[in-house]
Amino acid sequence: MGPTAALIAVSAAGSIMSGMMQKGQADQQARALDQQARIAMAEGERDAQNKAISVREFQAEQSVLYAKSGFTLEGTPAYSLERTRRQGQEEVDSILSSSYAKSNLIKTQAAQTRTAGRNAMIGGFIKAGTSAATGAMGAKGASLGNTDASYALSIANGLG
Repeated sequence: MGPTAALIAVSAAGSIMSGMMQKGQADQQARALDQQARIAMAEGERDAQNKAISVREFQAEQSVLYAKSGFTLEGTPAYSLERTRRQGQEEVDSILSSSYAKSNLIKTQAAQTRTAGRNAMIGGFIKAGTSAATGAMGAKGASLGNTDASYALSIANGLG
């Protein structure tokens, strides 16, 4: 193996390793993003649960206050309690919706990161192949007395 062939092999191996390292880093980042997505969802569910508890507690306080004031829970007090329940449920739904959206956004970022890693790895293999082919064509041209780099391109285009 001549020095040119060794340089071509080193260049190709370097391109492959670079692509593989970028993919590994992207996979690691994607795993971290997946974990963040799970945490965002869990936090949202916990916040929604806490909100639902506080709404129920507030409704209970309302009922006690109405009872202490001598009101029955019919008519306006019942309407007030129902309105509190509906508003509380809307807040719970909003918290859950927001956490789902945040989690899905992070999952999308993770998927994009994985894709970028795969693309980097594929690019490394393509670059390695291109380097090897260009180097081999250049070496053939040099052995024929052509040192011009354009000779390699003419061979690639079928003109050499």
